[in-house]
Amino acid sequence: MVHGVVCFAAAAALFVGCSSSGSDGPHASGTGGAAGNVDAGAGGGGGLPTCGPPPHVLEGGNSVLLLPDGTTTPIGGVRFTPTLCPGAPIVVTPPDGRYQYLISKGVPVSVLYEGDGILTQLRGEYAFETDSDTGTPTMLKPDFVQILSDFGPDKSAIFITVRAYGTAACAALDGVAFAVTGHPEAKISYYAEGAPPTPIAGGTATSRLGYAAVEGLLPDSTVELTATKSGCNATMARPPRTGRALLMRGIVSMMSAAVEN
Repeated sequence: MVHGVVCFAAAAALFVGCSSSGSDGPHASGTGGAAGNVDAGAGGGGGLPTCGPPPHVLEGGNSVLLLPDGTTTPIGGVRFTPTLCPGAPIVVTPPDGRYQYLISKGVPVSVLYEGDGILTQLRGEYAFETDSDTGTPTMLKPDFVQILSDFGPDKSAIFITVRAYGTAACAALDGVAFAVTGHPEAKISYYAEGAPPTPIAGGTATSRLGYAAVEGLLPDSTVELTATKSGCNATMARPPRTGRALLMRGIVSMMSAAVEN
């Protein structure tokens, strides 16, 4: 069992609910891999849009919108732009939120999610080695940024959620600490339970909510994060995630940490 989907709770119905595995991403240079063109109908896959050089794997799923009552609903009009193929969306979701496209196998890539009435967000870097057709990138309302303490149009931020795949202590979301490799200046905040969640003064690890944010880093760069939890194996790089995030001005990058025995 996986514990710790992203459950946001907030007063006055600002935001509340859960987002699942495709949203940490819900991922422009700096991500690695060669640039590629978006060629509708190329690469097989029944005429699916294609990004990057072959060989390709399928990425697909259903985009959803987080509602104030904590449930989700399919959302159309979300523009997906992989950083491997910048300049134009590879897909725009129909009303049922369904999406599929082909992406270069094994090439690190982030995806920018944009649309009317939603927070523009960037998925942490992934590198797909096999087909994946069960993504559920969860779109958030712009009010989400109110829980960030140092974010604005010229700043970047990373929001991290913990997912627990283990047992006993390794099935809990608390006690996870993060670091940014080579960036001691990073400001890492851990969030207390509450509505809305608020940073823990002097916090050094996650609470039972399993939320953290990284701020104070220069945008227009790629950073690598690590995770630790005493007595457990914690990582930011559980495949297909690479543990890296692209930072862009005025955009929140979404990542997740995995905790196992």
